[in-house]
Amino acid sequence: MGQIAIALTDYGIDFTALSDAETNGRTYATLDPVALMLHHTASENTSITTIRRGRSDLPGPLAQLFLEEYPERKLWLVSEGVCNHAGKGSVTTYSNVIEDQPVVFPPGPDVYPGFSYNSVYYGIEVEGDSWDDFAGTPRYWLAVKVSAAICTAHDWDPLTRLISHKEHTRRKPDPFWDMPQFRKDVAIELMAPAPPVYDSPYSVHQPAWDKAFDQGVVTVHSDPHKTVTKQELMTIFDRLGLLEG
Repeated sequence: MGQIAIALTDYGIDFTALSDAETNGRTYATLDPVALMLHHTASENTSITTIRRGRSDLPGPLAQLFLEEYPERKLWLVSEGVCNHAGKGSVTTYSNVIEDQPVVFPPGPDVYPGFSYNSVYYGIEVEGDSWDDFAGTPRYWLAVKVSAAICTAHDWDPLTRLISHKEHTRRKPDPFWDMPQFRKDVAIELMAPAPPVYDSPYSVHQPAWDKAFDQGVVTVHSDPHKTVTKQELMTIFDRLGLLEG
């Protein structure tokens, strides 16, 4: 079992590993990760085949992890090796990462530092192409948990070792979600006393969650899989009008 598989398993996250995940990485470099880079696919019909095999202009694998949303939510372990996902980018961002300093946005100019950035960053592709695909959605919170698992395995600070493609290079806008908030959500996740169990994507609780979201009882940054405090529960009761009279 490879390093990523162990990290996900130890954190209690369900995933499906490709049969060649431990051997299918690019051979031009050795993976020595210093951070996890977050991406979105810019499409709602990305296939695991594309992430594994690549495109006509870029051979695969395209990321170590793929969070597929359609036709069902599924986390794939694509590769334990080097993947073509980062490309050229900012040496300033890389320097800040290895020095555990916050990344700066927008990033510096693309610079070739004498090695491939693909060899120093894990990559996860999250399926979706708009802010609405991610804001407070189960796939967003699963990305939070996956990031927490990787940070736990490597003893990384989520505030400095989680970066986005758009913080690596000015050529890319992904992912659409707010990275400072994402890092905070991962930090909060890591404060939990035990790894939470991720509910199935078609949970019986989802309709009630959707209704609460529509009514403003919960917000886009409310984690549907996290326990609530008594104070939060009373706030929910109050917003529902159950404390009147």
